[in-house]
Amino acid sequence: MRAALQQLAQQPGVTQVVASRLHQTAPVGGPAGQAVYVNAAARFETDLSPQAVLALLQSFEQQFGRARRETWGPRTLDLDLLLYDLQQWATPQLVLPHPRMAFRRFVLEPAVEIAGDWLHPPTQMTLSQLWTHVNSAPRYVAVASACWFAKQYVVQQAIAALHVGGLAAKATPTRGITVLGAPPIEDAEHSFVEHYCELVPRLASDLQQVLASAGDGWLLGSYWTDELKLGARLWFAGAAREAAEQAYQAAFAEPPAPRLVVYLQTPDDLLLFDPNAPGHDERYYDQARRLAAQRDELERHVQSLRGVPVLRLSAAAPEAAIRELIAAVQAMTPQ
Repeated sequence: MRAALQQLAQQPGVTQVVASRLHQTAPVGGPAGQAVYVNAAARFETDLSPQAVLALLQSFEQQFGRARRETWGPRTLDLDLLLYDLQQWATPQLVLPHPRMAFRRFVLEPAVEIAGDWLHPPTQMTLSQLWTHVNSAPRYVAVASACWFAKQYVVQQAIAALHVGGLAAKATPTRGITVLGAPPIEDAEHSFVEHYCELVPRLASDLQQVLASAGDGWLLGSYWTDELKLGARLWFAGAAREAAEQAYQAAFAEPPAPRLVVYLQTPDDLLLFDPNAPGHDERYYDQARRLAAQRDELERHVQSLRGVPVLRLSAAAPEAAIRELIAAVQAMTPQ
């Protein structure tokens, strides 16, 4: 790592290299039995493009014997481009800012040493603020998705794996409508809005109780309070919407801020939306279109979210999402 830093400082177009101390940290994710890692952060000024900086860092990795054998496996040298000014973009080769930097303690701790006042554009928080957040926010990960079944599966499997790995974790109880996208079906004896207004106080109580009893463990929320708030607006109209919004506000006047939001993006096929599928009547497609519209509204909400890190994954790849969720919890847990 020291040799790579020396190489970086000698490159044309690179000036004012400042590096943090070297930090020893336990491995996160990947195969069991790995040795302790060494992490550091560096900042510098350059007239190179982000793509050119990435190519330069990858050339250093190869020079010092980097071999890419398995995800998060042992490697001689791993150099990531975390931030480049305030730029935000995503290509198959490069995502800026780095999509996991905002909740990884082993990244933030050295980064704060040399760039604490730098802004992380997606959250609109400085690195120092992110470091404070990852140390002080409740041990609560909110898992959000328009695909209820994928979300439940990911949460339950991640909790089981965390227990095996020695980390305590709990889920919020599931009650009735805890999924964005439930269609506003009216019942002659008990309307959907009445059900919503009775349910949200119970969900608020569940959340507080599980958080209070978690201790040093983690809460993986199978619903996110923002989903329920969106539901009050999306599922109802007129007086019913007003009643639902008042019920939500009374139950969640100050909802706990999650340390991380894990957003499982949902493709159309997981919403049972296939306009060419035979054997379904128009009501089926009405519900599928409703789900898709509400999924899109959740996407816009997550896109505009500030003040909390977001990890975007795919509900269509639940096993990969489970691995990512486990690694994220490990990366936020003090060693």
